Amino acid sequence: MRTAAGHRDSLGERTAAIQRISGPPPLTARQHSGAGADGRRAATRRDGAPRGPGGGMMDGRGLADGGRAARAEGAGPMNRWLWIGAGGAVAAVAAAVLAADRAGRRLPVEHVTEGGLELAQPPGAVWQVLTDIDLYPAWRPGLTHVERLPAAAGGRARWREYDRHGHTTYEVVASEAPHRLVTGIADPDLPYGGTWTYELTPAGRGCSLTVTERGEVRRPVYRAVSHYLTGEDATVHRYLGALAHRLAG
Repeated sequence: MRTAAGHRDSLGERTAAIQRISGPPPLTARQHSGAGADGRRAATRRDGAPRGPGGGMMDGRGLADGGRAARAEGAGPMNRWLWIGAGGAVAAVAAAVLAADRAGRRLPVEHVTEGGLELAQPPGAVWQVLTDIDLYPAWRPGLTHVERLPAAAGGRARWREYDRHGHTTYEVVASEAPHRLVTGIADPDLPYGGTWTYELTPAGRGCSLTVTERGEVRRPVYRAVSHYLTGEDATVHRYLGALAHRLAG
């Protein structure tokens, strides 16, 4: 017959075995309330709260400090990559400018290009549109306004055209109404210059217009851009397109 002590021993052995399998028993309400600071700390550790380097809980300040430290550690490599990217972009731009400069030096400073239109209007009507400076902004795209300037020697007209890039001063170089008009840039400080000759030839009831640009681009980079990107005839064709639209209306 098993004694009470034997029963207790057997029960203790079974309890120990169960604890080894399932872990220690949960704390009772008495243990929670009477354990003091250590009990509260132990109970808190059970619920998965974060621990500090020494095994204790981390408070809000510790979490904030840790977050700042992590961000600072991550910001270092990021900043380095940003600086590397910026340096690469600057180097690429510098290389492109250098290549354009070299290409421009192989191109001539001066160029000549022309274009023409067949118009239904007689030379006199077309002449009026070509020489009405105040109305240029009404039909030339990109031109915001025109400022008339004091006349040049011999009473030749001078004016300043404004667009989103700034302004350029022009003057009449020669005029033989209504057949031939020559205008030119009157600002020697610009990196470019040139003249435009407008020739009107009667053709039936209308006329034929030829525009010849004799330009010079003094800076090599500008020459490369004009020759390879925008095209040296871009200004003439843009002007003729706008004029044809104006006369068609």
